[in-house]
Amino acid sequence: MKFSFLSKKNEPVAETHAQIETVQSLRNQILNVVLISASVLGVVAYILSPVRQFHKNSMASFVMYTVAVVSVILIASIRKLPYYLRAIVFIVLIYGVGVATYYDGGTTTDGAIFMLAFVAVATLLIGPWGVLGSAVLSVGTVIVLAILMSNHVIIPAHPAASDDASQWIARGAVLVLLSSLISSSSNTMLRGLQKNLEKATHTTRQLEKDQTILTQRAQESERRSQQIRAIAEISRAISRVLSPQKLLQESVDLIQKRFDLYYVGVFTVDDTARTAVLQAGTGEAGRSMLAEHHKLPLAESSMIGWTILHRQARIALDVGQDAIRFANPYLPDTHSELALPMTSGDQTLGALTIQSSQAEAFDEDDITILQNIADTLAIALENARLFQEAQSTLEELRVAQRSYITKTWAETAEGQEKFEYSAGNTPLPEGTSASIDVPLTLREQIIGELHLESDQEWTPEEKSLIEAVASQAALAMENARLLEESQQAALRERLVAEITGKVWSSPNTDFILQTAVKELAHALRTDDA
Repeated sequence: MKFSFLSKKNEPVAETHAQIETVQSLRNQILNVVLISASVLGVVAYILSPVRQFHKNSMASFVMYTVAVVSVILIASIRKLPYYLRAIVFIVLIYGVGVATYYDGGTTTDGAIFMLAFVAVATLLIGPWGVLGSAVLSVGTVIVLAILMSNHVIIPAHPAASDDASQWIARGAVLVLLSSLISSSSNTMLRGLQKNLEKATHTTRQLEKDQTILTQRAQESERRSQQIRAIAEISRAISRVLSPQKLLQESVDLIQKRFDLYYVGVFTVDDTARTAVLQAGTGEAGRSMLAEHHKLPLAESSMIGWTILHRQARIALDVGQDAIRFANPYLPDTHSELALPMTSGDQTLGALTIQSSQAEAFDEDDITILQNIADTLAIALENARLFQEAQSTLEELRVAQRSYITKTWAETAEGQEKFEYSAGNTPLPEGTSASIDVPLTLREQIIGELHLESDQEWTPEEKSLIEAVASQAALAMENARLLEESQQAALRERLVAEITGKVWSSPNTDFILQTAVKELAHALRTDDA
């Protein structure tokens, strides 16, 4: 079983580490500044205080001050030492100097100031644990020294006197030293905080800028995705339409709707190859221009003409500054326009005009995407035209075939005395017969009919059987007719070959004419020739 409150969260941990590193860097800067100040001012205090102490034969304080000054100089110089080692040594030295000051001069000396400095420096350099430990230690030390000195167990060697100038100088030096330490550490801390604040502000601004860029890119990606989906939808719609006029109108309506445009229109080149005629347009403006048979010359005086002539896309980001754009009174709100050629192979079929009510609404990516639509529309238009031509040719063939079948079977019927057949001679009682008529259909053309009568109603199975037999009978009749035509053609060819052979074998003109007349009369079975 997993407990959510026991799971580790990586982001807060990483954030805590970053904060710790920032605070630690700030403390290290404070330590370096404090150590340098303590080294300089400590030497001054050391020179003033030990001279007086040595004069009054107080070697313990002299030794303590000497150790403290030397140690501060060393840890200030050797920065490669670990931070906590340097910080703890410096804090211990302040504590030691404070104890030595109490021991030397009692409550009238700078011991309390050093103890306060001990707590303050421990707080800055160590943190919460430094506050607690230094406060407890300093208070405990003062209490112990107070008890010992009150009971005269420890007697201060040299209590400070107000008329002693050296005491004033020494205490003034100590005050300057501690004031410098506190002010320098505070100044360093404030500078560090200000620097970190500026860094955080800069980071925040950079993040806001990056967020803005990401938002713009996300919006652009979404826009491109919508355009790609629109292209796919338009391509599917185009592929289903086979009527050229319907294809163009549905295409411009879809493009306008999916890309949220002001106007979309399609021009095609007429048969004279001199003008571009509007074939489809969106909105009321499109209907009005179609009603007036709007057209543009194939010249560089218009964007459509220029695009068709050069087979290149042309963009007008500000229509008021484009010198060759045609100002259309039906489209007064157009502020940017894009003209795209519709090419299929080496042939330019026309151009697609796309207009927006916003200035600078198109860019190079829009040209690429919309040009794909124009190319797809050109291919679909050419396919629709070819399909219409194929349908027209097929219909002509069907009409010719029906006419041929009707003519040939009419001639066949006329050439025979009997062209109606019947079977069964038993008459049915009146009112009891059920008849059915089934046409003999050959390639959608009726060439005859089957008529059947029965004393019972025809079942669906019987009707299906009759229709199948009628269909096969029509095919068999056509095959028989074609076979008869082929046999007659072969007979004619054979007769022609025989007559031609006899004619060519005749020795003179008279015999050739006699042979030709005789053979034709015999072949045609005429009484006279």
